[in-house]
Amino acid sequence: MNKTRKELNEFVSLASHDIKAPLNAINNLADWLLEDIGSDINPKSLNHLMMIKKRVMRAKLLISDLSTYSRLGNDREPYTNLKLDEIAQICAAQANIGKFQFDVDNCDVTLPKQSFISVLTHLISNAVKHHPSDTGKICIKCHKLLSIYQIDVIDDGHGINPQDHSHVFEKLKTLKPRDDVEGSGMGLAIVEKALSAYGGRIRLKSDGVSGSTFIIEWPFESQLRPNQ
Repeated sequence: MNKTRKELNEFVSLASHDIKAPLNAINNLADWLLEDIGSDINPKSLNHLMMIKKRVMRAKLLISDLSTYSRLGNDREPYTNLKLDEIAQICAAQANIGKFQFDVDNCDVTLPKQSFISVLTHLISNAVKHHPSDTGKICIKCHKLLSIYQIDVIDDGHGINPQDHSHVFEKLKTLKPRDDVEGSGMGLAIVEKALSAYGGRIRLKSDGVSGSTFIIEWPFESQLRPNQ
């Protein structure tokens, strides 16, 4: 890691810590007001206090995701042998899929574990958050090709309009208002940058009506280049 990048990472880390402190204080103040007022609070005031807490959570998520994004690509993990179904279950738990049906190919892959978990968790979480229902289906398919693993994350939601496909990987971009779907707008940008550190890429296939398929192309370890 060069000196400039190291200094930038240290600055982001310190700034994130300093920004989170007042956010935590604001959240605590909202909690104390709720406790002080108790059941006498009117619905309008309650709604305003809950909005404050919601905005604090959103800001903290954004800070965390920006910090994650800034660190990506600094170092690459070693590849390790993994069972896709076991890793996917870890990701599903982190993404809190609830009542969603979850089908995963039973196969072995050799990939950098934590980076793969991060990528898969963001994609599963994205499918859950943007689904029109609290129940649905998410499938993960794996294909071992000539020099890459192709891993498809498929959901049965509304899909993404083709005219928006070029925007979904943009930083801080959300296709729906943040009051409708909570998120930092960094999830898919993190996925794309994490993959690029290993020479991989991600594509989206959706007609905007019948679900979405995010296609991960992750090169084998033998395909890595020293300067990637």
